[in-house]
Amino acid sequence: NRCNFYRAESGLLLQGVMAVDTRPPGLGKCPDFDHFVSGGCPKHDPNCGCHGPIMTRGMVAWAAGGAGPDFFVNTHLEPVGWWEHQHTVWGEIKDDASFAVLDRILALPTHGTQLKYLDEKISFRFELENV
Repeated sequence: NRCNFYRAESGLLLQGVMAVDTRPPGLGKCPDFDHFVSGGCPKHDPNCGCHGPIMTRGMVAWAAGGAGPDFFVNTHLEPVGWWEHQHTVWGEIKDDASFAVLDRILALPTHGTQLKYLDEKISFRFELENV
């Protein structure tokens, strides 16, 4: 299986890779006001365009502001303003049962000093609906 979760930062995010042929389109609306990207424009976006809303718990976005295949689920309890509008949000987890699964994954053993990687990757399958 080419889809898996491999990074688990408790209280921040669960990251994975989705190696599939079809990727979900971006969701979320950029704010109507001018936004600020600190530290200059990222390499993938030299014009500092807006990619999505300030992320809240449960939002799913492409990692590094690109279009995959790496993605992450925001698990931080408060809105993550320091990420600004740099991530393209394409999904959202809303139900308690799904959050319980995320919490169980985040509690699994990890290794690494700065970034925390799962000791064992978790493979998964998914299907896109209403795309």
